[in-house]
Amino acid sequence: MKLQTSNGVLLDTYYKSKEGECGSNKTVIKAQKFGISPYDGDETLYYLFKHLALPGIAVGLLILLMIFFRIFNNFFIDSISYILLILAAIFLISVGRELIRGWKYKIKKGVIYLPGPYVINREAAIFTHHINEITKTEYKLGFVGDIMMLKKFDLTFHPDIKVFFNDVDLIIGNLEGIITDQSCPITKQAHPRSILTQLESLLSGNTKWLLCLSNNHSEDFSNIQFNHSLHRIQRRSKFDVFGRDDVSFIHNKNNDINIFSATQWSNQKTWNYTLKYDKSNINPNSESNIRPNIKPKSDHFDNKKFNILIPHWGFENEKYVRTRFQSDAKALLTGNPQRYSRIQKYIRKILKEEEIKKLKEI
Repeated sequence: MKLQTSNGVLLDTYYKSKEGECGSNKTVIKAQKFGISPYDGDETLYYLFKHLALPGIAVGLLILLMIFFRIFNNFFIDSISYILLILAAIFLISVGRELIRGWKYKIKKGVIYLPGPYVINREAAIFTHHINEITKTEYKLGFVGDIMMLKKFDLTFHPDIKVFFNDVDLIIGNLEGIITDQSCPITKQAHPRSILTQLESLLSGNTKWLLCLSNNHSEDFSNIQFNHSLHRIQRRSKFDVFGRDDVSFIHNKNNDINIFSATQWSNQKTWNYTLKYDKSNINPNSESNIRPNIKPKSDHFDNKKFNILIPHWGFENEKYVRTRFQSDAKALLTGNPQRYSRIQKYIRKILKEEEIKKLKEI
């Protein structure tokens, strides 16, 4: 499948041009040394507590508490016991909160149904995947989730996975971070060049990878390193890449499939060379969810047979999808924006004003 920029230029041709070499930023933009969490303060604290709040930790603390109370009887041990009691209570509350949120945000049965390929003692070759009835197949697209740094491990694909993607035209995946030969700090995401060879092992026939670079780890490094990584991927014949702010909209040669990406999160809290997804306005035909220096054509989402939107959103390591993201997804699919109460509109207006203020300061 030949993919093109929004202006109808083949990706290979555009990236080799002077304009496509470094995108909209001609100057060097360095990244911060630290960027532990993509979320704000409250969400980061919740994220940490959620991962520490294992029932086993709470039970262990309570057991220690009982031992201290029975064996020792002095002020120092009493103080430690009270601290352990408080910690155990915090962990138990956090566990309870996680269970409640899992119940609250659970996707209801029947809303999204996918016949699972994971059946015990099943041969991979006999699995056929049917989501809906299609009389004539023009394109077959496959999707994978986040491709994270493997560190000391190698990537190999199970035969079931290879069968699943056997006859697709394009596999679209989100590559977290960049590709570099340099060492990677613990808080950032970077892959060695071998990841491309490993990903290539999944392909068969004329299938290609389309890697998206618009995510919360995109700006972990300088724009120079980001662009080096982008071109390193694009030079491989079995790969196409997009997600930089100037290549967030791409389409196929026949102009009937449009693919768009943006990221709501950034560990660096910057969107210098990626496109920011604005959750306050998810109307894809509106330019208000695009940063001021990006002015896409109004027909990006018009006159296309099929639009694929890949917003990098949600919260990591959660077994449920929060209600607001489910609502956002429905609004994107239907084109009907969400309805908000007066209080919600007022809060969103304040948040929007704060965001505009920060942009002006930058």
